[in-house]
Amino acid sequence: MNIYFFILALSVLHFSNEAFGVTAAKKVVSKTLPKPATPVTKSKMVPVTKTQTVQTSSKKIVEKKQPEKNKQLVAKTKTVQTAGQTKEHNTQSPIATAQTAVVKKSNRQFIDGVACRVNGPERSYIVCDSEKYKPGLAPISARNETELFEHFAFSELAYQDWVQVMERQKMDPFDNAIVNSYIDGLCRQNNWSMSDLEQVLSRSGFSLQEGIKELKKMYAVNYMTEMKMQTMAVPEEEIVAYYNAHPLYKEARVKAERAFVPYDHAISHEMQLNQLVEFAQKGTGYSVQWSTPCWFVENELAEHLKFIMTLQPPTISQPQETDGGFELYRIVINKPRAVISLKKRYKQIVAQLRQEKAGKIIEQYKKKLFDSASVVYFSHEQTGMPA
Repeated sequence: MNIYFFILALSVLHFSNEAFGVTAAKKVVSKTLPKPATPVTKSKMVPVTKTQTVQTSSKKIVEKKQPEKNKQLVAKTKTVQTAGQTKEHNTQSPIATAQTAVVKKSNRQFIDGVACRVNGPERSYIVCDSEKYKPGLAPISARNETELFEHFAFSELAYQDWVQVMERQKMDPFDNAIVNSYIDGLCRQNNWSMSDLEQVLSRSGFSLQEGIKELKKMYAVNYMTEMKMQTMAVPEEEIVAYYNAHPLYKEARVKAERAFVPYDHAISHEMQLNQLVEFAQKGTGYSVQWSTPCWFVENELAEHLKFIMTLQPPTISQPQETDGGFELYRIVINKPRAVISLKKRYKQIVAQLRQEKAGKIIEQYKKKLFDSASVVYFSHEQTGMPA
């Protein structure tokens, strides 16, 4: 029993000494360790990195030294050169500062750009800005640049429409025989050789290969516009109304023979004149040589000869004295001024009315083509083209 109490007393004494030692140790550490430093407010210019470590368990802050490389990256201002100018700006971070680059002026020169893109049913087609400077094979009535590129887009869409028409008719639109026939007819009409054609294409801004493609497109556009105009109906009442409102006249004219009688020096001048007057009245008593009959139009006759328009066949005019003798006219046919009949003018009137309606028909056809396609026009800012 005494041994048991002795062991218990030793244990209590041991734990008491140990506790006293820990407390003393804490007092010693608290006297020797410096007070924790007040946390430094981090600058917005320097982000928190992995090199900074905070230890709260030991009541102290351990801060490693920032690398010298990062200090060089942190700067209050940075100079950037742009197009010959110098600007200063605040650097937000080392990363932003490191990515800052010097922008230099480009030495590239503009050559050409895309003015518009035509997305049709058959293909997509690009119209370059340089097209507006080409003289072209045919005159184009465009008041401004927008209308000019609209014309180019319309030509392309009409060509694609022609391709579809040829395919529906079981014909090959890409057969060279079609364009070759058109070119041969063009050369015959203008009396051109192939060398002449190349010169014409060159003056128009095309190579031979480009020119042949352009001629094929012209043929296709003409084919489609003429087809649209032929299918256009002109009401009969419009034809009659136009005929009555715009009458045309056939000028008065006569068909006559002419005879020249030189002076007869065997008789007196007065006697010869009397003989010719009697001959004009009776048609006999004098021998003359008549010319081949020809037409005389009233508005083309000289004033001193317009009297023959009042004569009826087979009247012989009174002798008119002229240089070296006398002249007479014998009327063969006399046609007075008359209105040209509707029958003779019918085709001309129909063509005229179609021509007047052609603008409207073409505009309707153009609208149909543009509605079935997509045409995108690019500005100078989008393409980098010089204004």
